[in-house]
Amino acid sequence: MSWIAATDTRIMNEYNAPAIIKYAPVPWFTERVCVQLKINNASGIIKETHGNTAVVEMEDKSTHSLNYRDVSLIRPQRHDIALVTTGRYVGKEGELISINGAKAMLKENAKSFVTVDFGTLAKIRPVVNVNMTTSVAHNGTNHPSLVIGHTVDVKRKMIANVNSTTGFEQDPPEKKKGRLERTCFICKVSKSLHDNFSKSQRGKGDTAKCKECVGAQQGKKQEKSDYTKSDRVGTHEEQLKRAADKREARRKKQEEETANRMAKRKKQEEERKRKAEIQAAELKHQEEERKRQEAEERMKIVTENEEKEAQNYNQKKEEYERHVQKLKDDGKDIEKEMATPSDLVYVVTSISKREGQFSPHLHGIYTTCKKAQECARRVFEKASESYRDGTFV
Repeated sequence: MSWIAATDTRIMNEYNAPAIIKYAPVPWFTERVCVQLKINNASGIIKETHGNTAVVEMEDKSTHSLNYRDVSLIRPQRHDIALVTTGRYVGKEGELISINGAKAMLKENAKSFVTVDFGTLAKIRPVVNVNMTTSVAHNGTNHPSLVIGHTVDVKRKMIANVNSTTGFEQDPPEKKKGRLERTCFICKVSKSLHDNFSKSQRGKGDTAKCKECVGAQQGKKQEKSDYTKSDRVGTHEEQLKRAADKREARRKKQEEETANRMAKRKKQEEERKRKAEIQAAELKHQEEERKRQEAEERMKIVTENEEKEAQNYNQKKEEYERHVQKLKDDGKDIEKEMATPSDLVYVVTSISKREGQFSPHLHGIYTTCKKAQECARRVFEKASESYRDGTFV
């Protein structure tokens, strides 16, 4: 069984009475809560509670004493008056204006709104002409289940309990005299609640509209609905003309969209071709540059070889001329000297093809037979895997 406190700060201060602590088996088992009988699904309202039982007033004004296990809570719908039974805003009540999944929004007054869990709400019977300050008296425990008493019956019951507890009697508060009044939401005039407001408008609180304002709004709607269909849309020929104009406008719009798509596609294709041409030109330029560099490198090598050949030729020519001059100084004949066997040989190292009368050209060096044989032997030894030191291994 959960602890539930019922108190009203203004009543306690007015009558110098302590807070009244009640007991309830479930948080929503309190006065004014709308319940449904489990046995036949009949609806009723809890008039008063006594521990695990309560007096329930049915729709036919009959009353029954039922256990809390015999009834179930009725969840509120939009525009119903709801009571928060548990949680942070326990005890607050107001009009349920919206439901969003597991969350709901209550309207306490024109400027106060609270968002609570929908599972903590209970549908209650609205109270008219009762202006009481809602407050929560904490009982000193960690349990948040607190129920606030609002009705005049609960107020009197609390005062009677205080008198029986403290031993002194207090005069009950005087009832307000005069008829109930409410201010119309549209004309802002205070009028009698029962005479000037319909039954559906009485429970809407600050947004209630009087019968005159509602009738005026309905009259305007009726005036608007008096126009015939022909007055609103014109004659049959005008309707056909408007339909034809709409079709023509739709066709032109579709043609424009198609032309725009084709132009966009053509532009994209031209851009793709332009990029492909640029890429091909770049590749061609790179290939030409590579070939040019290779040709320059070959010409450079050829030029270097020609310079070396010219140097060697000039050197041999100078040696030959010095040798011939020496032979002349010694009185020897060059022809006889050339016919004399010599130990020098000319080894060809490369061949180059040139444009001209003397083509191709042989490139090489002069050496002795012994040196040539020794050089050939070393080369053959490096290339061969079985020839070492002049013999085959």
